[in-house]
Amino acid sequence: MLINGEAFISLSPPFGSTIEIDRAVIGKYVKGQPAEAESEFKKQAAEAGGLLTPILEKNIDDAIRSRVSHRATEASTKQSPEEYENELREKLQEVKKYLYNDHLEKRYNLKKSSKAPSFTDIDWDIKTKHADAKLASLEPFPYATCKISFQKEFDANPYNFFNAFGSIQINFSVDEIHYLQRVLSTIEERLKSVEKELSK
Repeated sequence: MLINGEAFISLSPPFGSTIEIDRAVIGKYVKGQPAEAESEFKKQAAEAGGLLTPILEKNIDDAIRSRVSHRATEASTKQSPEEYENELREKLQEVKKYLYNDHLEKRYNLKKSSKAPSFTDIDWDIKTKHADAKLASLEPFPYATCKISFQKEFDANPYNFFNAFGSIQINFSVDEIHYLQRVLSTIEERLKSVEKELSK
């Protein structure tokens, strides 16, 4: 899914990482499966995203100790601490094998050193405006509202967490989306070119 561009790893150092997947993509992968397959899919993606952070932070052993210690306080658990630790280590190996790479590590480190807000996610919906209090008449017109989320604080200080994230909502017409695509495509090509040069 990541290779095909159907999923995106959103990084928010040191607070965590998530795997963003559109509902349509999830639907494609769970088609014909029982109703609970979608929630299980999301649960697995969330767990994999959570396990990426200690890999990127290079503190796997601390993360395992913390999770095992927390799990020991749960009365409902049937696994021994050793069984749970082994399960965690196996999952971490799978996540490292399939999701982690040098490029992701560089993205993570870039975000950790950010001095300006850094993109984390985008959400959107399509609407049609039929009326407005400021206009006597208005022809119905479709537009998209995009909510762009970003991270403002990158310090591990726990007090920063409450002010670490923000978002802005922006309306776009189809022409503005087309313009934005053109500009972002140019930026993408330039970034790819620079990455290619730096990797030589």
